[in-house]
Amino acid sequence: MDDALIRAIDEGDTDRVRALIGSGADPEVANRHGVPALALAAIRDQPEIVRRLLAAGADVDRPYGDGGMTALMVSGSSVECIRALIEGGADVNVRSTLGTDALMSVLYDGDASLDAARALLWAGADPTVPDDVSRLCALDSTAPAERALFVEFGFDPDERPEPRLDRDVLWEIARIEATRLGWTVPTDPVAHETRYTICFEVRPERPWNADEYARWKAADPAEQEAIGLAVRDRRQRRAIRLDVRSGGVVTHW
Repeated sequence: MDDALIRAIDEGDTDRVRALIGSGADPEVANRHGVPALALAAIRDQPEIVRRLLAAGADVDRPYGDGGMTALMVSGSSVECIRALIEGGADVNVRSTLGTDALMSVLYDGDASLDAARALLWAGADPTVPDDVSRLCALDSTAPAERALFVEFGFDPDERPEPRLDRDVLWEIARIEATRLGWTVPTDPVAHETRYTICFEVRPERPWNADEYARWKAADPAEQEAIGLAVRDRRQRRAIRLDVRSGGVVTHW
């Protein structure tokens, strides 16, 4: 019966879901990938099924998988599913294993929706909370429409809370890290500040030089590939992100 419930959700068969729940199917059942029925319905954009599962006792904030995601986090642009989950008591500020919340998940979804983000903000979602990996928060979005939405709800995307280490101190930390990694260190780095971090970009001075190009033209195919890979590696954008309060290295790439 529980497998039948998962199939009914996959097929979007609301009547079948209602009948199975009425016959005793477990609303907490998960599919073979470990995705709970409620999260599956949210992913499938099935708000009526979401409501029926909640009414049957499904745990609205149940995390699943290694990432600890909840149904609210995987609702994407489905405003109706988000509203149904909020009405069912979902915690709009609950965080995944990596510290990501529903607002970040919605805004960075490939099918992101301002209406979905607005529904979360109306319910009290906090866009200032950073995740645990990148130390970025929803308020760090650079999209004009998203920034305007935050302003609409009384948040200032350009606010930079104190305390923050001096930029020269932060650049010295980044320079030491870049040197440790064997990266070329620019004299005038490009820096991008967010609410809790600063990102220094480290770029190569030239993508190809004349000697490399001459060697590449004269080389056999295998050596050409090796030369090309070496140049590509040097051309890749490289950056170091620091926590502005502690100076700790958040990440580099």
